[in-house]
Amino acid sequence: MNRKPYHDILDSAAADSLHKQTNLWPKISARIERKSLMQTIRTKPLLIVLVVILILLLLTGVVYAIGNLMGYIPGIGMVEQSSALRALDKPVSVERDGIRLTVLNVVASSSNTIIRYQVEWLTPPLSNGKYDTSCQGASTLTLSHGGTLNFVHTADKFLVGNSGTGYGYVVEFAPVPVGQNDVTLNIPCLVSLATGTLPRDWKISFHIIPAPEGMVLPVSTVAVPEPTAAPATETASPSHPTLPPADPNHRIKITADSFVKLNDGYLLVGSFHWSNDDYPAYGVNPISETGYLKVVDANGKDVAWESADGNVTPQNEEYRSYWAVKILSKDFAAPLTIMLNAADVQIKPVAFKFDIGSNAKIGQSWDVNQNLQIAGRPIKVLKATLIFGADNNPAFQFDVQVDPNAIGDLHLNTSLSQCMGGGGGYPTDHVSLLQVDAAMCRPDLPPGSVDMQVIGAFLWGQWQVTWQLPLH
Repeated sequence: MNRKPYHDILDSAAADSLHKQTNLWPKISARIERKSLMQTIRTKPLLIVLVVILILLLLTGVVYAIGNLMGYIPGIGMVEQSSALRALDKPVSVERDGIRLTVLNVVASSSNTIIRYQVEWLTPPLSNGKYDTSCQGASTLTLSHGGTLNFVHTADKFLVGNSGTGYGYVVEFAPVPVGQNDVTLNIPCLVSLATGTLPRDWKISFHIIPAPEGMVLPVSTVAVPEPTAAPATETASPSHPTLPPADPNHRIKITADSFVKLNDGYLLVGSFHWSNDDYPAYGVNPISETGYLKVVDANGKDVAWESADGNVTPQNEEYRSYWAVKILSKDFAAPLTIMLNAADVQIKPVAFKFDIGSNAKIGQSWDVNQNLQIAGRPIKVLKATLIFGADNNPAFQFDVQVDPNAIGDLHLNTSLSQCMGGGGGYPTDHVSLLQVDAAMCRPDLPPGSVDMQVIGAFLWGQWQVTWQLPLH
């Protein structure tokens, strides 16, 4: 089965140990007691009018700006709008040993400092030799008046030019104090995209000024029509020739939530919603990548787009996860329809077992023949085969019969495994017979029963939402 690699442009051990990729928006939540709210409304009639107006705006689909809460800066992402925002005076570069480091943009607020920088190889890097991953240390900011600001997290990462030519990061630090506008970015290590020892301990100084007017673009939200889905149809299954009509969206709802008008198009942010009865908290991940998402206009014409996750989407909530796309044109017939066909989900573990005897050998197979229910769909685990894994240790490969229009992959777990993590890819083909590997990361296996659990799945779906653009 073909799989599409997970989207991760910087896979060196050094980079992964330094940067934990998270979302840029803070999680915003508020709890208001109904009694207190009603008392406030009784004593302040003006508030009643405001509440009614907001309800009418939602019901009629009138666009309204989030205003002072959030704004968008291209290349940086979502920021809190404030008159105290400061920005980079001008891009600054330094060059060493055929490598150029450039600070492209800086936004300093009362809550954080966000920096977008890139690293470019000015001469082609070596293509042979060993990669040096021994450099350790996190980036910091040094203030001209004294003091150091610590690295918080990586908000986004990107490639520069062709693959291997360069890379970039959007990183967050602690806030730069008011009155201190001259700052030095200290980067102890570069990502090992080239062989050999790379220059270390980079220092690049820059100056920040009050953010110019118009730099922060407003983020607007609009009520949208109810999401639609293609009608459910009867499909083949492992244990039945036909199934009753199934939910093509696997009890996951899709909405379009907010947008930003850009010079060359639009940034659209949407989300998936689900219930604790179906999937655990933080258990659904929409796949908004090429091959899994499509945008068409009112005439059915394809509209160019690119994925814009990372520092653009809000932080995922317990039962809500976000996706984002940048519409790369304004030349289309509204409304737009955004269609996603895949999601990666966690599920409550579903167990099965089989016995490998006392002397299991590579190449040996065992009949499992167990019927399971995964995400509301029946599957059948046919057999298990002991193979050599990618680390040359034993691994199990399971043949699993599935509905090819519903399930594209399975995520397995077992207490026998000593793996500390793993990678993989997204499927690209709809097939009825999956081969799912379970690495053990150990040279030997104990005899007897093997207890397995299905803990997640890649789901094919038919999520779509229509976005009616504003008139102005």
